[in-house]
Amino acid sequence: MHPVLTQRDIAIRHHVCQTCVQETLPPSPTAAAEAFGIGLQEARESYQRRHQNHLLFLEPNNTTVHMANLLSAIPTPFRVTVGHKRYCADCARDMLGIPPMPAVDAVLDGECSATGQATRVIIEQGRVHHDSAVIHFPLPVRQR
Repeated sequence: MHPVLTQRDIAIRHHVCQTCVQETLPPSPTAAAEAFGIGLQEARESYQRRHQNHLLFLEPNNTTVHMANLLSAIPTPFRVTVGHKRYCADCARDMLGIPPMPAVDAVLDGECSATGQATRVIIEQGRVHHDSAVIHFPLPVRQR
């Protein structure tokens, strides 16, 4: 059973999403505590509840954010450039969801997991441009 999210958890979730889009990385629990005027332990507990609800993914045994809503906090081969900002995703599927977040044009650079071959997809004015990029989803998301 997943823990119930509080109103503050939901507000912190929105703060994390906004910070991810603006800064390209999620805020630490310390930054969230400062933004909401709460104690660090309360912020950590909020991050843990969101992790348990699969809304945020933390590094094992601590509250360091690994992934927040499509965005990876660590470098990956799935990079999205929006203006002068570069975001990282955990996979090609997540990479596709990043451009709509700030709702602007973007360049998506990824690597084939089987061959390591680089691929690029460009999104301009809501249109997708690519040479021959194919993203394959071998399993439904719920089975991963």
